[in-house]
Amino acid sequence: MAVTAADTGYNTIFGKNLGTAIPELNKLSGVGITRETVEATNLSSPTEWKEFVFGLKEGTEITAEMNYLPTNATQKLIISDMLAGTSATYDITLPNGTSIWSATMLPVSFDVGDLEPNGKMTATARFRPTGVMTQPSA
Repeated sequence: MAVTAADTGYNTIFGKNLGTAIPELNKLSGVGITRETVEATNLSSPTEWKEFVFGLKEGTEITAEMNYLPTNATQKLIISDMLAGTSATYDITLPNGTSIWSATMLPVSFDVGDLEPNGKMTATARFRPTGVMTQPSA
Protein backbone atom coordinates (compact mmCIF):
# COMPACT_ATOMS: atom_id res chain seq x y z
CA MET A 1 0.00 0.00 0.00
CA ALA A 2 1.40 3.42 -1.02
CA VAL A 3 1.98 6.12 1.54
CA THR A 4 0.44 9.46 0.61
CA ALA A 5 2.53 12.51 -0.11
CA ALA A 6 -0.25 14.82 1.14
CA ASP A 7 0.65 17.56 3.61
CA THR A 8 -1.20 20.08 5.75
CA GLY A 9 -1.22 23.85 5.48
CA TYR A 10 0.25 24.19 8.97
CA ASN A 11 3.01 26.86 9.01
CA THR A 12 1.95 28.43 5.71
CA ILE A 13 3.07 32.06 5.64
CA PHE A 14 1.31 34.94 3.88
CA GLY A 15 3.16 38.18 4.04
CA LYS A 16 4.28 41.42 2.54
CA ASN A 17 7.64 41.70 0.79
CA LEU A 18 8.98 38.31 1.94
CA GLY A 19 9.55 39.47 5.46
CA THR A 20 6.44 40.88 7.07
CA ALA A 21 4.26 37.85 7.74
CA ILE A 22 0.68 38.47 8.80
CA PRO A 23 0.58 37.04 12.33
CA GLU A 24 -1.77 34.36 13.63
CA LEU A 25 -3.36 33.32 10.35
CA ASN A 26 -6.11 30.74 10.75
CA LYS A 27 -6.99 30.22 7.10
CA LEU A 28 -5.91 31.38 3.65
CA SER A 29 -8.34 30.83 0.80
CA GLY A 30 -8.99 31.81 -2.79
CA VAL A 31 -5.41 31.35 -3.95
CA GLY A 32 -5.31 30.79 -7.69
CA ILE A 33 -5.34 32.14 -11.20
CA THR A 34 -8.01 32.26 -13.85
CA ARG A 35 -8.21 33.07 -17.53
CA GLU A 36 -11.17 34.53 -19.34
CA THR A 37 -12.48 33.26 -22.63
CA VAL A 38 -13.78 35.49 -25.38
CA GLU A 39 -16.45 34.34 -27.76
CA ALA A 40 -15.11 34.36 -31.33
CA THR A 41 -18.09 32.83 -33.15
CA ASN A 42 -18.54 34.16 -36.66
CA LEU A 43 -20.87 33.63 -39.59
CA SER A 44 -18.61 30.88 -40.92
CA SER A 45 -18.12 28.96 -37.67
CA PRO A 46 -18.25 25.23 -38.38
CA THR A 47 -21.29 23.11 -37.45
CA GLU A 48 -23.12 25.97 -35.73
CA TRP A 49 -21.08 25.67 -32.54
CA LYS A 50 -19.79 28.68 -30.64
CA GLU A 51 -16.03 29.25 -30.74
CA PHE A 52 -13.87 30.74 -28.02
CA VAL A 53 -10.33 32.08 -27.71
CA PHE A 54 -8.31 32.80 -24.59
CA GLY A 55 -8.64 36.25 -23.07
CA LEU A 56 -6.85 37.93 -20.18
CA LYS A 57 -5.43 36.23 -17.08
CA GLU A 58 -5.88 37.33 -13.49
CA GLY A 59 -5.12 36.27 -9.97
CA THR A 60 -8.10 35.40 -7.82
CA GLU A 61 -8.92 37.39 -4.72
CA ILE A 62 -7.24 36.00 -1.60
CA THR A 63 -8.97 35.91 1.79
CA ALA A 64 -6.88 35.79 4.97
CA GLU A 65 -8.66 34.88 8.20
CA MET A 66 -6.70 35.63 11.36
CA ASN A 67 -6.86 36.14 15.10
CA TYR A 68 -7.48 39.87 15.45
CA LEU A 69 -4.64 41.63 17.24
CA PRO A 70 -5.79 45.29 17.50
CA THR A 71 -2.37 46.66 18.45
CA ASN A 72 -0.29 44.57 16.03
CA ALA A 73 1.64 46.78 13.60
CA THR A 74 1.39 44.33 10.68
CA GLN A 75 -2.39 43.96 10.91
CA LYS A 76 -2.74 47.74 11.30
CA LEU A 77 -0.57 48.18 8.19
CA ILE A 78 -3.12 46.26 6.11
CA ILE A 79 -5.74 48.85 7.06
CA SER A 80 -3.47 51.86 6.50
CA ASP A 81 -2.30 50.50 3.10
CA MET A 82 -5.93 50.02 2.08
CA LEU A 83 -6.94 53.53 3.15
CA ALA A 84 -3.88 55.08 1.45
CA GLY A 85 -4.34 53.06 -1.74
CA THR A 86 -0.92 51.45 -1.35
CA SER A 87 -0.17 48.18 -3.12
CA ALA A 88 2.71 45.87 -2.22
CA THR A 89 4.22 42.54 -3.14
CA TYR A 90 2.75 39.68 -1.11
CA ASP A 91 4.01 36.10 -1.06
CA ILE A 92 2.49 32.80 0.00
CA THR A 93 5.07 30.37 1.35
CA LEU A 94 4.22 26.75 2.06
CA PRO A 95 5.49 24.93 5.16
CA ASN A 96 8.37 23.34 3.22
CA GLY A 97 9.69 26.82 2.36
CA THR A 98 8.48 26.83 -1.25
CA SER A 99 6.95 30.17 -2.22
CA ILE A 100 4.02 29.26 -4.44
CA TRP A 101 2.72 32.69 -5.45
CA SER A 102 4.09 36.18 -5.48
CA ALA A 103 2.17 39.20 -6.74
CA THR A 104 1.51 42.86 -6.26
CA MET A 105 -1.72 43.01 -4.29
CA LEU A 106 -4.22 45.61 -3.23
CA PRO A 107 -5.66 45.20 0.27
CA VAL A 108 -9.37 45.73 -0.42
CA SER A 109 -11.05 45.00 2.90
CA PHE A 110 -10.42 44.37 6.59
CA ASP A 111 -13.37 43.17 8.66
CA VAL A 112 -13.38 42.50 12.39
CA GLY A 113 -15.45 39.42 13.26
CA ASP A 114 -18.05 39.07 15.99
CA LEU A 115 -16.99 40.36 19.39
CA GLU A 116 -18.32 37.99 22.03
CA PRO A 117 -17.75 37.65 25.77
CA ASN A 118 -16.52 34.06 25.43
CA GLY A 119 -14.96 33.99 21.98
CA LYS A 120 -11.67 34.98 20.40
CA MET A 121 -11.49 38.12 18.29
CA THR A 122 -11.03 37.41 14.59
CA ALA A 123 -10.56 39.45 11.44
CA THR A 124 -10.76 38.78 7.72
CA ALA A 125 -8.72 40.67 5.14
CA ARG A 126 -9.11 40.40 1.37
CA PHE A 127 -6.36 41.07 -1.17
CA ARG A 128 -6.77 41.61 -4.93
CA PRO A 129 -3.76 40.68 -7.11
CA THR A 130 -2.96 43.17 -9.83
CA GLY A 131 -0.77 42.30 -12.79
CA VAL A 132 1.33 39.16 -13.07
CA MET A 133 1.22 36.45 -10.41
CA THR A 134 4.49 34.56 -10.43
CA GLN A 135 5.46 31.16 -9.13
CA PRO A 136 8.97 31.72 -7.80
CA SER A 137 11.28 28.79 -7.24
CA ALA A 138 12.26 27.72 -3.73
